Amino acid sequence: MDYIQYLLLRAMVWAVGLIPAGALRPVSQAAGTLMWHADPWHRRTIVNNLERALGGEKSAEERMRIGKAVFDNLIYNICLFLRIGRYSFEQIQEMTEGENLDYVDRVMEKGKGLIFVTAHFGNWEYLGIMGSIVLRRYRPVSIGRELRNRYVDRYIHALREHTNNRLIAKKNAVFEIMRTLKGNGIVSFLADQIGGNDSVMADFFGVKVPTVSSPAYFAARTGAPVVPTFIVQKGERYTVVFEKPIAPDLSKPVDEEVSRITQAYTAVIERYVRAYPDQWFWMHKRWKSKRAKKKFSDSYRIAVHAPNWIGDAVLSLPSLKGLRELFPNSRITVLCRGHLAPLFRNDPNIDAVMTLDDRAGFLGAARDIRVGRFDLGILLPNSFRSALLFLL
Repeated sequence: MDYIQYLLLRAMVWAVGLIPAGALRPVSQAAGTLMWHADPWHRRTIVNNLERALGGEKSAEERMRIGKAVFDNLIYNICLFLRIGRYSFEQIQEMTEGENLDYVDRVMEKGKGLIFVTAHFGNWEYLGIMGSIVLRRYRPVSIGRELRNRYVDRYIHALREHTNNRLIAKKNAVFEIMRTLKGNGIVSFLADQIGGNDSVMADFFGVKVPTVSSPAYFAARTGAPVVPTFIVQKGERYTVVFEKPIAPDLSKPVDEEVSRITQAYTAVIERYVRAYPDQWFWMHKRWKSKRAKKKFSDSYRIAVHAPNWIGDAVLSLPSLKGLRELFPNSRITVLCRGHLAPLFRNDPNIDAVMTLDDRAGFLGAARDIRVGRFDLGILLPNSFRSALLFLL
């Protein structure tokens, strides 16, 4: 089965290679439109993420346009990556330029090594390939996860090392990273998604989220500065942009420096996402709660049907606080009777209150709940009638 998957990949590479360069963008846009309608799961994640991050800045129409463009650009960038083997070193060099290269040179003169931090932004696969061309005399090391299919992994690995860059497996990376930095080398990390056990909380679009802190940890331990790096496409050319170095302070406690550096490069990533929102990978559930199970993303809209009596409503307030702690970034709406609305509106754990007006009738109340397009419903009263509201 692994080899069949590999053959299918090679067939796809061959097919992509047949598309004329001028037709690649229209073909990608057509495929993106198809995926936008055929993949409701990722579409919903994109829409929810865009609303959370840019809801106060972009209209619903603008966010939908950005979401559609995310699919278009992803397919376009995958096609470009699969075609990289068609280009010679000289051809890639002609379409690539660097910006702020002096930042890199000044850091490397200090002999402490350098840590690149980037994001799933633009054609991030091209960044490793083209970045090594821009850097010329340096050979950066990129950290990557091995694919389960050894045939596919070997082929993709070769594409990623098409130029002077070098890729090492994530599971064996610690020793190689330390050796590279101590030898005044360069190591690259992707750091825009939820990390593992090494995550620290950093502010991203106004919300504290678990963030990859490995680059900050290695910087605080070795003294190697962190340079946020991005690839920006301008027509048929690519610009590899190096941002201002973030220098670690070795006199400070390691934990304190890790938090500071992580927040610093996360802020730079946010700046680029704001500037080019259609270039970021919004399909990732970036605002997911670490405590929540994976199948319960905190990007959902949550509706809580409150008890109908004042005493029970007061007793329900601690449960709402616990819900907020479990889903710190969710939009929580309480459904309650009109006379209870003031109680819940004054609760800082609640984002909105929807009153269930008796005059609207049972079906009218169910209609109002449907209009809210809630993803998760929580029922506090022990009532069959209340439960039926969520089902209609």
